Amino acid sequence: MIDFCKVDSDEVLEFIAARLGNCKPDDLKPCWTNAICRDGKMVAGIVYHSYTELEYGSWVEITVASSTPYWLNRRIIKSILSFPFDEMGVNRLQSVVKRDYDRAKRINERLGFRKEGIIRRAYDGASDVLIYSMLDNEFREGKWS
Repeated sequence: MIDFCKVDSDEVLEFIAARLGNCKPDDLKPCWTNAICRDGKMVAGIVYHSYTELEYGSWVEITVASSTPYWLNRRIIKSILSFPFDEMGVNRLQSVVKRDYDRAKRINERLGFRKEGIIRRAYDGASDVLIYSMLDNEFREGKWS
């Protein structure tokens, strides 16, 4: 069975950093983490990081990594997306994707994120990244609220 599980934040950050390959766990701190497990073993990690608060609103970035493509279901997606809006109170959730990572781009778009732009050579000094975001009203009006 696939479900959320209690895993130490540092373990989640190590899991994510090992799969991304371009960051260290401390690069994502301070943060909030979640883990998805199958039969007691972590198969996906979620980290909300780079929280920013200004007088007109706040936002946070989400980074997700998994050891298998078979961990998402509607209940988990709804929970992952609702946490920053309902619990943290942000008005914007942001996702950064390496430009040539087609699977991650498709997932973001299917979840309702909108592509906002490109940051050139931001991934490893050579590769571009795409910025995706979802606003609180888009989340509330969308299929996941």
